[in-house]
Amino acid sequence: MNSLLSGVMMLVIVGVVLYLIFRPKASGAGKDAYYYIISFMALVLLYWAAADVVRVILERLWNSGTYYGGDLSTILQKISLRLSTFVVGFPVWAFHWYKAVMKKEADIDISSRKSYATAILFISTLIILGAGTGLVYQGFNALLGIGKDAEKTLAYLIPYTALAVGMWFMHYKMWAHKRNVVENNLI
Repeated sequence: MNSLLSGVMMLVIVGVVLYLIFRPKASGAGKDAYYYIISFMALVLLYWAAADVVRVILERLWNSGTYYGGDLSTILQKISLRLSTFVVGFPVWAFHWYKAVMKKEADIDISSRKSYATAILFISTLIILGAGTGLVYQGFNALLGIGKDAEKTLAYLIPYTALAVGMWFMHYKMWAHKRNVVENNLI
């Protein structure tokens, strides 16, 4: 998972640089980019914290020889880290999201919001393709009776896939709405 987070952060940096180079030069465009960039980074951390705390709990419940070690204090420390990340990251995300979107429709920076939603859709799609494929693969293996140690793998794949699907639908709705607003010149 650490390599995934590192890859996502590299994509964020590349995306920010590309956005700053190629952003629309219309008046007001990009004025809220900072808020959306911080919202994006905080949401990535919140996604990891939420999915991984469910993962740790599922591994413990299913006694699947957890990746994190078997003793309870180690598992509680891992859960504590993820909950701490959530407790710190959620206010950061909420503040920046509030500053970016709690405006009159005409004052919202459409280009930054669309870039934000597109980035979340892209990352969510990558996670769904990877983790979702693994989830279906484990399901087929279980149906065929050839799966082994499936609980450990499922404990990882279920929360990551489910949260990615939820994020994808939420941001697709936002992206499609903003796209419709721009195309129909409603603002």
